[in-house]
Amino acid sequence: MSITFCSARTIVRVSCAAALTIGLAGAGAPAFAEVAGHAGGPAVTVQPVEGASDAGFVMTPKQGGVAASTVVTLRGDEVADIAEVKFGGVSGTILPGAPDGELRVQAPTAAKVNPKLPYQAQSVAVTLITTQGVELSVGEFTYEVSSGIDRQLNYALTYWSTYNDTKYFSFNPPNGGGDCMNFVSQTLAARGIPTDDQWHNRFGPGDSIDNWTSWTTPAWISVTNFERYMRAMQAELGTEEFDLWDVDRSKLGLGDVVVFEWVKDAAATAVQPANVPDDLWQILAEDGDHSMIISDIVHNADGTISIKLAGHNNDRDFLDLDYVLENVSIADGNFWHFPPA
Repeated sequence: MSITFCSARTIVRVSCAAALTIGLAGAGAPAFAEVAGHAGGPAVTVQPVEGASDAGFVMTPKQGGVAASTVVTLRGDEVADIAEVKFGGVSGTILPGAPDGELRVQAPTAAKVNPKLPYQAQSVAVTLITTQGVELSVGEFTYEVSSGIDRQLNYALTYWSTYNDTKYFSFNPPNGGGDCMNFVSQTLAARGIPTDDQWHNRFGPGDSIDNWTSWTTPAWISVTNFERYMRAMQAELGTEEFDLWDVDRSKLGLGDVVVFEWVKDAAATAVQPANVPDDLWQILAEDGDHSMIISDIVHNADGTISIKLAGHNNDRDFLDLDYVLENVSIADGNFWHFPPA
């Protein structure tokens, strides 16, 4: 019996007299099979090779977290001819040191692939560019919301401007002096940081600003009280505190919290809304600080690292940290780095 099959890259003819199983490059690989023989001859089974692509390369894994820079491995006889790997049109980073027959590529985060849907679950086409400039398709890579950091960034970039106030209330005026810490706490809860009697927001039907002490805590809504709580829980949570002005940015991670201490006295410039109780106003308005989370980390060509921030009040999704440091009067500040989750 003679069998001929072809893919996007090869044509192979096999002759045999026994049952034969052939693996093609991908379940949807374009292939043509010609069987020459007589009736009642040996059975032939054609089945896809797990993870293989139309271009003859095997790509693993085919999925990763929306906030992760997943390392993807491509295997095939001609990986040495690959000059570039694109995920949804955005180039990944080819990593050195791969063994012969393999190519390792760091996939860009979902936010870089699709800035209009940052940290959202989605699938994108993966394209190889050869040294001869030929484009080859190797299927799709799927971004998934799976890890704690994925959930935190997914939540933050969903609600940075569309407040989830039916679940967590909003402390922006006229309900308070600002919602920045309330929002940061929400993202940490989405990450999986456990709530307790000192740090929670249990807002529900019938609750209002009048009975705020029954459903939330100062550590959840006040930057100063949050930092006191963080220092008390540092060993349990495994967090690290870094100085705002003297931090090694390579040690920071997505979802970390940044705290700014403004030079101005917030209590002297703010006006207490009539419906805000005195005890709550003292916590919010006299707390002259601001908090945000790291929404992106950019490694620049010159070796520097840019930090982007998301937060409430003056709602932002990717505010550049250096812009803040250069243009806003700040007395002090620090970062709270959380272990990967």
